[in-house]
Amino acid sequence: MGLFDKLKKNTELTKPDTDFKDNLLANLRVMAILDIIMIPDEEKSWLRIINCTKQDNLVIYNIDNGSGDTLKIYILDNQILIKGFDHENELNQFAADEWNKEFFEYIYAGIPDELKALLTKDDIDETTFVMWYSPDDNIWKQNEWKDNDGGKSYLLKYIRKNAEEWCDWAKHYYEKEIDVNVIKEIYYAKNVTTEQIGLINPEGDINIILNELNGIKKDIKIIPFISVNGIEFGTNREELWKQFGNPKRSFKKTSFSKVETDDYGCFHIYYDSNYNFEAIEVFECIDIFYNNDKLPKKYSELLAYFRNIYDDIEDEEDADGFISVKGSIGVFLYDKIDLSYDNDIDGILFGRKDYYIKQGDEA
Repeated sequence: MGLFDKLKKNTELTKPDTDFKDNLLANLRVMAILDIIMIPDEEKSWLRIINCTKQDNLVIYNIDNGSGDTLKIYILDNQILIKGFDHENELNQFAADEWNKEFFEYIYAGIPDELKALLTKDDIDETTFVMWYSPDDNIWKQNEWKDNDGGKSYLLKYIRKNAEEWCDWAKHYYEKEIDVNVIKEIYYAKNVTTEQIGLINPEGDINIILNELNGIKKDIKIIPFISVNGIEFGTNREELWKQFGNPKRSFKKTSFSKVETDDYGCFHIYYDSNYNFEAIEVFECIDIFYNNDKLPKKYSELLAYFRNIYDDIEDEEDADGFISVKGSIGVFLYDKIDLSYDNDIDGILFGRKDYYIKQGDEA
């Protein structure tokens, strides 16, 4: 039986639920958060089963069971590629009597170029199954090898869909009983508090854990005038640090500043004279959700978006951004707008209610 006889090309699998992508991302993020809490020492990060890296519009989750099997999930904008390697599966070409390059050509046939471009030759060689999703089709696709799923059913189980599944696995991996109710809270909220960290790993260093979590666990989620990632405007600095961890540095923005600004790398936190949280300035290195809408990074698109919400935004050709007093929003560009080029924004400030009015009163 030849290769063509064993291959079912571009098999359409199941149509995903409307919110499947959000659920997949949320479950992977929670797993990465919990792994950091359980193993907070970066020098021992190789013991973690899942690691996350982010770059611009690409997120990669790498699941490694430490026994030679891997599962990598690539999320590029709204497209997803899942690639698995089951080292004991007969489709593992490293264990084959003869290397079959046609196997890779066919299982990767039809994958969008932008997804395949994410993979190195080593990534492709270490594959026993691959599947992908594109919003244009709204369906999972796979060039499925007949009578052999390439370890898919086995490897996909490493994505723990709920607290019970994670706790059952963690009991054996960490040899520790963990309160399932605490894990349920984290799966539900897609977030974690210092209290929950202490309950899961009482011996862990809270600041070390929080500082690392800030790199992977959160996009910035704004509820206008109310909160940022669940932290309400008006929260005192000490309590905010418990949630975000210690800043990379604290500094006074200008020689006239009376209070310090906290620098978290991808965002700055501003305080009033009593060191209560009053605004956040978010930079282009992190995704922002405003009332659950993912904000674009292009100036013109942001301008159009906020003009649909607030009617006090002016757009001047010699401006370096725009402000909405009603929305307590400021969008900034370091360079002047060149009308022949649509700039990416450099930062967006979100403030408490009447932030700019109060700033004027205090000036």
